[in-house]
Amino acid sequence: MNITTLNRCSPVIGRANLSPAQAAPVTDIIGDSFQPSAVANPNSNSEATAPAPSAEQAVAAATKLVELSPSQGQPRVDIKDVQSELTNELPEVKVQYLHTDEFGKLNGRLATNQELTAMIESFKDESQIPFGYITDGCYARAHMMDESFRQHGINFAKMFVRGDLAAANEHMEARWWYHVAPLVFVDDGQGNPEAKIIDPGFSKTPMDPSEWVKAMNQGPSIKVDLVDPEQYYPRRMGKPDSFSESLDPAVKRMQSYARRLYDHRSAAGEQLGEFVKPTWQDKGCGGDFIVDGQRKTVFPEGVNTDPYRVYSGLGANGGGVLIELEEPMDLEVSASWDSRPSDFDPYAW
Repeated sequence: MNITTLNRCSPVIGRANLSPAQAAPVTDIIGDSFQPSAVANPNSNSEATAPAPSAEQAVAAATKLVELSPSQGQPRVDIKDVQSELTNELPEVKVQYLHTDEFGKLNGRLATNQELTAMIESFKDESQIPFGYITDGCYARAHMMDESFRQHGINFAKMFVRGDLAAANEHMEARWWYHVAPLVFVDDGQGNPEAKIIDPGFSKTPMDPSEWVKAMNQGPSIKVDLVDPEQYYPRRMGKPDSFSESLDPAVKRMQSYARRLYDHRSAAGEQLGEFVKPTWQDKGCGGDFIVDGQRKTVFPEGVNTDPYRVYSGLGANGGGVLIELEEPMDLEVSASWDSRPSDFDPYAW
């Protein structure tokens, strides 16, 4: 697979059009837990005693397969495998799996590592999403990236981890009580799903869940949620009715944190030019990348925040079908360590 990343969108820092600084290594943590969904046994009652089908029956069966909806051909996953691998790779950490949404059949196609690597580069360098502002905002960044995966028909979910977590980059240091990033299943090369975490603030390539946890965990224990994409904040704060209802608060949070990052860098003496407020409503925005000779954009549909919409399964191209919804209340649940709940103590779990 030949993949090239192109530079098309202007940087968020301003009109100076400066090259983005190289990010220093940072630390990050993750974890989560899924329950496998029941899968019907296709081999039940399959004794070879039935007569061979006629040619007419074979043609009818083939026609029925062609007419199946796209969702019926989606790959399936067993989240127990994700849990087992994460636990085995973290022998010195107590991992508790709390909220686990029902997985099984994925909500989109398997991606490839090469495709996601190209998308990560565009996310980081061209999308104008402020990945450099690590004090807070992981929930909004994850939601924006999942919206991009939805638009490309790629499967998308999320992993939340709670614990004593820390990160640092060339601009600032951060300590969190939770962190979240997209969970995407890729093709392992043989058509089987393999779990990956997408977090451009920490890696230029898809990460194994255990690798993500090791990068930022500072404590003896973590609590993990493996959840559907509509989960915006940690599950203890409730679950939204839809994925799309959180796009508007995600966009607003990213616009606010883009300004904070700009001000932080300006105060540190960087010459950035005039601040330009990032927007994502235009079709084809967010940066460009090429997969197998085909040019694609991060947000081919733009990020539509009005009217409010609800994700309701797979469309013809593997993306979600969207229905209008009432405007939700806007909340903020900061991931900053200082904003942790009063009963939160990963050293006592």
